[in-house]
Amino acid sequence: MKILLSEGQYNLLTEKLRDMVSIPIYHHTTEERALGIMNGNMLVGSKQYEEVMNLDRTLKQSKHKTMVSFTRDKNFIPDGSIGNSGDGPRIKPDMLSVIFVADRSRLKSRYRVVPFDYGTIANKAWMDPVPRTRKNPEVEERVLTDRIYPLRQYLTNIIYTGQDPEVQKKIDEYLSGIK
Repeated sequence: MKILLSEGQYNLLTEKLRDMVSIPIYHHTTEERALGIMNGNMLVGSKQYEEVMNLDRTLKQSKHKTMVSFTRDKNFIPDGSIGNSGDGPRIKPDMLSVIFVADRSRLKSRYRVVPFDYGTIANKAWMDPVPRTRKNPEVEERVLTDRIYPLRQYLTNIIYTGQDPEVQKKIDEYLSGIK
């Protein structure tokens, strides 16, 4: 028997399935920021540029008007936009050697987690000759909050691609507290 679903039914079914299984999402950051995140046991939400906020109704209408950004793509290669919140310094992609792996379902139990695709606002927000969606096809998950705390309870792993043994030691110590 073949069941045909409308697009709305398919999206609802997909969302319900996501709620039932553990789905990892990934937050890329620098070693320095990762150490601060682990020391505070929290990820702090960032504000977006006013131009982006005006185009992103969901974020603009959220309680804190801040968010923590994750990607769903384990193999995602960061470009210049990742790790570059509107309130922080510009980071080179090769500096993003720490990836916090969170459980989307656990996050959803406490926070509002919404999918976001820059393609929906790219051509309105950036005046690049090549649309941003062709430069970076990432689709992200946004946790609409001012902070995720205590972070440890939402993490499943931390991936480190750097070479500093002290940073690796700190990550191992932090991960030892994850149940």
